Amino acid sequence: MSTDEVHEFILRGEGQELEFKSSMRFDFATQQVNRDLAKVVPKTLAAFFNSSGGTLLIGVDDNGDVVGIGADINTLSRKTADYYELTIRNCIGKHLGVTQSAATSIEFVPSHGQLVARIDCSPSRDPVYFQDGEKREFYIRDGNASRPLNVKESHSYIQHRFRSEIRIPEPDVQRIAEAVVLRLSGAAPDDQEPGMPVRGDSPSVGTANSAILQSRLQELSAELGILSKAIKTESAGSTALERPESAHPAWLKVATVRVIDTFLKQLADAVGWKRIFLVSPWISEVTSSRTLSFSALLQRINEDKATVYVVTRPPNLDWHKRAVSMLADTGRANIVYVENMHAKLYTALTNTGRFALLGSANFTERSLEAEEIGVLVNAFMQGKQVISRLDREAERIYRTPGRTLAYKAKFDVAG
Repeated sequence: MSTDEVHEFILRGEGQELEFKSSMRFDFATQQVNRDLAKVVPKTLAAFFNSSGGTLLIGVDDNGDVVGIGADINTLSRKTADYYELTIRNCIGKHLGVTQSAATSIEFVPSHGQLVARIDCSPSRDPVYFQDGEKREFYIRDGNASRPLNVKESHSYIQHRFRSEIRIPEPDVQRIAEAVVLRLSGAAPDDQEPGMPVRGDSPSVGTANSAILQSRLQELSAELGILSKAIKTESAGSTALERPESAHPAWLKVATVRVIDTFLKQLADAVGWKRIFLVSPWISEVTSSRTLSFSALLQRINEDKATVYVVTRPPNLDWHKRAVSMLADTGRANIVYVENMHAKLYTALTNTGRFALLGSANFTERSLEAEEIGVLVNAFMQGKQVISRLDREAERIYRTPGRTLAYKAKFDVAG
């Protein structure tokens, strides 16, 4: 999203699918923190989910003036946009559930010398309720406002809005997997979703290898895009994907594993790489964490005399820049940058030979000693996001000289 698009939104004004909020924490009227303001964000998103979707701009007041999110960020313990996004997602998860938090997209856009937060969501297949303690409310959009419905109104609206959709209780995993494998063999469906854009090169990446890696990343993203689309079509709103108390169902993991396994075999045959870090949005179990100094990782890379392949976003923090620079200085780390990833630092787990990634929202581990492939994952534990807990722990340990935190993420497939 560009500054011009923010300007176009402002000119359009609030409406059925567009809402402005000056802040979610800082009260400009009282010039102090007002935690009740945060509840307006999930209420608005619930209304969007239950209607036709929409966009919420934080940092724009009711008059269309850009005030930015700087005042909000200054109220946080960590004054960064990343931590502000985490705060927003935690608020959404608390009041709407993990599924809805994951279903929203958040980006930050400069406008009029300020930073504006844009939050987008699409219409939900199932009713979304705003939960505040024992209080449970159902919101819809009514013109340029979010309106709660009473019990009778909610029942009527839900019958009309949601019950008309076709429900399929459980998808055909084998058919989904086979459809995606067809893509790997070159027989792509006509409606294939585009791959994830991969941008930027590291000075340490060979031209040929970099091109191959970027191509493979785009292909994997396309496969997972097809898988995602197939799952949405096959599940057609099945509650299997909507249970906040459980992790993703086993059939989803099975389909994912089949796709990734097939891809990795082809990649290994074609390129022969032993350690490659890729992206998957579907594997979601975080189990434990260990610590080890970053210098020990560098020593292990040099001792192994084997190339490590890394995919991370362009570094903008000093410690991230130092970490990437130190990896590059080994002469054995091939690095590719992906703009929209959250990965920040790579380290290893104590006494296990495990290679791991430290990031604000994505975590992985794979062996330094075996021919294995790492896959980035979204952090969930028992169906609940644990990003904030891990992030706080990482912050605590990172402040200790010579130490950093690594997260071990894995998944188990039933049967």
